[in-house]
Amino acid sequence: ALRLSRLMPPKSPILGDFETEDLDLKSPRMGDLGGEDLSYNESKGYRLFNPRSLTDSVFIPIHLIQKAAMVSSFGQTGTTKTSKTFCRIVGVVCLIGFAIDLIVLALPPNPLVLEWRVGFLQQVSDRSLILPIGTALTLYGCIESRRQLQQISLGSLLVGVLLTLSCLLAVRDVSTLQQQSVLTINSQAAKIQTQIQQAKDNPANLPQNITIDQLTQASQQISGQAETLRQSAKLGGVRTGIASVGNLLIAGLGLVAIGRYGVRLRRS
Repeated sequence: ALRLSRLMPPKSPILGDFETEDLDLKSPRMGDLGGEDLSYNESKGYRLFNPRSLTDSVFIPIHLIQKAAMVSSFGQTGTTKTSKTFCRIVGVVCLIGFAIDLIVLALPPNPLVLEWRVGFLQQVSDRSLILPIGTALTLYGCIESRRQLQQISLGSLLVGVLLTLSCLLAVRDVSTLQQQSVLTINSQAAKIQTQIQQAKDNPANLPQNITIDQLTQASQQISGQAETLRQSAKLGGVRTGIASVGNLLIAGLGLVAIGRYGVRLRRS
């Protein structure tokens, strides 16, 4: 606090006996960068003091302060609503795009054929990661509607469980297709080796420009090519299985987590 003194009017104009009066002035709070906001009256408003002049002040009515607070709150609410609308639009676009791709990939449907199932699941797994992203954005955009929140959450749980279970189907189909490829390679290699062996057994029927040594070299080349094809088929099957199962599993578990979170939000 500041203590100042001022001269009072003399008691007697003849004697001129002046007296002093002590004044207690509260010093301004300098925590504020502007050095203002020294006093507040709940019914009237704020009185702001300039620290450079303790006697000057500016009065701000309380209704102006309330109006400014309402404008600030409205701005924050409008920004939040805009962001939710934007997320909802982007999420719905992602989900619709995935659904269109799924329909196109499924045409013509032939689920009883092994090759069709493997190719379809592989294409779905390549696009599956867009599902959790679109679902999360849509869920955030509809978080204020309990009905839409429930529908999206239950749908996310259902699709997540289906994608997770489809991993088992993908593993079985890829393994079966790999075995069939190896059997086909072995069958073709054995057929060619049989023809070469028959030619060796009947050298009299061979053309003049073909010898037994050439047939032996051809047999060795066929064996080497068959082994290379078998290794390629096995490696390709493993890569396809890991890629398909990994994407489907991640997308499925992500959708399940989003669905459970949405259900908890609706109950809270």
